[in-house]
Amino acid sequence: MNPKLQSKSVFNDIELVCEEAEIDEQWSFVGNKSNQRWIWYAVKHSTNIILTYVFGK
Repeated sequence: MNPKLQSKSVFNDIELVCEEAEIDEQWSFVGNKSNQRWIWYAVKHSTNIILTYVFGK
């Protein structure tokens, strides 16, 4: 789960159950193609909620 959401008390009592998810990636560049950025994420199919993500070089 997103660490920023984990620290908020409103989310502490939620139990996430996921039987099926899709993991995907996207990339783009900033300024030029040698400056690539990636985002990887997992999406729960039944609700289209993003379960987790990683963003970086």
